[in-house]
Amino acid sequence: MILLLVSLAEDMSEELNKFFISVFTNEGNESIPEAEQMYKGPTDEQLCDLEITEERVFTELVRLRDDKAAGADDLVSRFLSTINLIVSQNYGGQRSTK
Repeated sequence: MILLLVSLAEDMSEELNKFFISVFTNEGNESIPEAEQMYKGPTDEQLCDLEITEERVFTELVRLRDDKAAGADDLVSRFLSTINLIVSQNYGGQRSTK
């Protein structure tokens, strides 16, 4: 095995692409597992309707503390609180029904 040291961003991205192509293969969709039902309560108590308002999104983003680390999405709270008006206008007013 020959190991090469790469330092250019383009070369690094190419090497990462080669790696991920080798790891993630096309496995087909013949045997997709069924998701386990997590909710065990009565059907009439399930959360079926969800309404997200612009005001609620804005309020939650304003509440974020700027001194906290990034979450699983790698977005730092300072960034989200800076763009809270844009985000709330674009994602508020959405409704999800089952």
